[in-house]
Amino acid sequence: MTLWEAMALLMAFRAWLTRFPLGLAVRIKSDSHIALGAILKLSSPSPLLNTVVREIALDLSSGSYDISVLEHIPGVTNFFPDALSRQPPCPDPKPFPVELATANRAFIPARTSDFWRAGKH
Repeated sequence: MTLWEAMALLMAFRAWLTRFPLGLAVRIKSDSHIALGAILKLSSPSPLLNTVVREIALDLSSGSYDISVLEHIPGVTNFFPDALSRQPPCPDPKPFPVELATANRAFIPARTSDFWRAGKH
């Protein structure tokens, strides 16, 4: 799960932050201690997670965004992901987050070799 948490963050950064000014301060909230720790250290003992973290480090070094806060949220109170991933026809749908009601959906292109930037420098 940790790899997917970090990958989701990387995909979100690359999909949405092009719409904001360079150097935007970003607050990351996650229920994954391991993903947050890997991003904080910009390193992980897991080779796959390290690949994703290396991509985030490259983005940070380019000034694309600045991670201002890393905040752990216990899984039971981290309801946004549940609300987004468990919409009907789920037997127990969560209310859709009001904060995201006006957000536009972003097209996420397939990851090609161009997506992975760190190995090219």
